Amino acid sequence: MRAALPIALLTLLPVAAVPAPMRAQEAGRSREAWVTRVQCADGRYPAAWAEPSTEAPPAAAGDLLATALTVLALLGDGTTTKAGLFQAELQRALGWLVAQCDDRGRLALRTDPDWLLDHAVATAALAEAARLCSDPALRQRLDAPLRVLAGHLQRAGRSVAPECLLWCRIAARSALRSAELRGDADDDDPAGALAAAVDRLAAAVLGVDADRDTGAADDDADARALAVRILLRSLAPDREPGAPVPELERLVARLSEGAWPELTDDPLALWYATLAAYRQGAPAWRAFERGLDELVVRTQLRDGPLRESWAPRGALGERTGRVGTTAVHVLILELYYRYSALEPAS
Repeated sequence: MRAALPIALLTLLPVAAVPAPMRAQEAGRSREAWVTRVQCADGRYPAAWAEPSTEAPPAAAGDLLATALTVLALLGDGTTTKAGLFQAELQRALGWLVAQCDDRGRLALRTDPDWLLDHAVATAALAEAARLCSDPALRQRLDAPLRVLAGHLQRAGRSVAPECLLWCRIAARSALRSAELRGDADDDDPAGALAAAVDRLAAAVLGVDADRDTGAADDDADARALAVRILLRSLAPDREPGAPVPELERLVARLSEGAWPELTDDPLALWYATLAAYRQGAPAWRAFERGLDELVVRTQLRDGPLRESWAPRGALGERTGRVGTTAVHVLILELYYRYSALEPAS
């Protein structure tokens, strides 16, 4: 049985996806929805947002990641730059992301070690927006950020962080799908170069191109590292949706023994693992589905100035605050109603 729709998802989903008795109830307050209330005038979604205020929160290092995750959540509910209840909010957020790109393709460049991952997530968000909004101008702007990622993978080699590798794969897949759907895929396309680099490194770093058992090492891995490996392996180009991933089966076994806090304390880890389970299907998906009502739906705030949001948790909460945490929880719940945008173009 599907979990009940939370408030934030009701205000994000298009009318056709909202249960009929709730449409009128939500319609009158749509302009007061979370994604409207917390957005700054410049279009960003601020990591430093704490509570309603007449002043915009100061810029923070986590703004790039918080905004990119919120863009993905908006796209996941069906909003585009051409249609949808939150069309204007999405346009402003994309405008802010594009404005962060310098003349070398780097998005909101920083010197801290988290920047490259944030750049990869933001590139994936722009790629999804270009594809789902059928925006050729935005797709053209993607070339430089994609080249930045490909250049980093070439320099880093096997020392690349697996989570960055995962988001490089997501960005490349989305950009390639956009090109395939338009019929203008090119061997020199930066997305193709990035995808090839990811495939080479994934094989070397994680062994994701082979169905080999990684053994008991999973038992010692932290939740996010394990979830990253599971999803990266699930998205390997030669793996069909539904093909079993041994690490995921072992994670499900750990969850059945009470290991849920390992994932719920890190919303991104929960999203990675839930998406992998969704792609694999039963019985892994049923195990996650049973836990989402208590762990996600019931933890959303329903009243007060923070209504429709989730409290910051773990490393993601420290970096992106309530805004980024809420976006990831919405992404998790959208898996119920949206076919994954990460599937092959066919």
